[in-house]
Amino acid sequence: MKLSDGSIVEMSLRLHGDDLNPDEISGILGVLPSSGHRKGDKRTSRVTGFEQYAPWKSGVWILYSDRNPDDGEVAHVVSEFLGGLEKVNLLLGSLPGVQEAYFDIVIFGAIDREDRNNKEIFVFELGTRRLAALARFGIPIRFKISIDFDLGNHQLIESAWFAVPISSRVEAEFELGSDQLAALVGLDIPIRFAMPMLLEMRGREGRRTVILTREQDTPTGS
Repeated sequence: MKLSDGSIVEMSLRLHGDDLNPDEISGILGVLPSSGHRKGDKRTSRVTGFEQYAPWKSGVWILYSDRNPDDGEVAHVVSEFLGGLEKVNLLLGSLPGVQEAYFDIVIFGAIDREDRNNKEIFVFELGTRRLAALARFGIPIRFKISIDFDLGNHQLIESAWFAVPISSRVEAEFELGSDQLAALVGLDIPIRFAMPMLLEMRGREGRRTVILTREQDTPTGS
């Protein structure tokens, strides 16, 4: 399912630790970070260049890629990012001074009405080769997704069914742990992420979840 123009998919590798030395990490990995500092380093303003903040409370090494996907495919952004780590063959959580290590995938975008299907707002898939490439580092993946969408005309309001155009946003944050990644690789199956069209309604009969389908359908509830 294609993201509209102007959408952003950002993937990063983030290493944190009180004793983390970014220069040491770079030397071991053979990769320079996009950003890095040690605990206690001075924090200066990017605008003025003067020290304006309290020193950093933890050491950090971050490698990231921020881009507008040409084809709207999240999986392709993941592949390009991992291409920069193809020579790294280490469990990243075991690096010196690292207390926390994870991949971060952030998706900010919109789905045009004509590009969505009838039941899901946003769908993407990570195939078996990409999952294996991620799993070999032994760290989790964190996802943060924010999608704007146009539902079109749907009949919604309790028993008074009438057409009303709706534009809204769905957001989700979740983590795929290293053990879960390893299990998926062992099963040799891809993983598919789908965000359904769900609205929560409150009426005389109490709360129910409404799954929106096509405009001519009556919403189904539970």
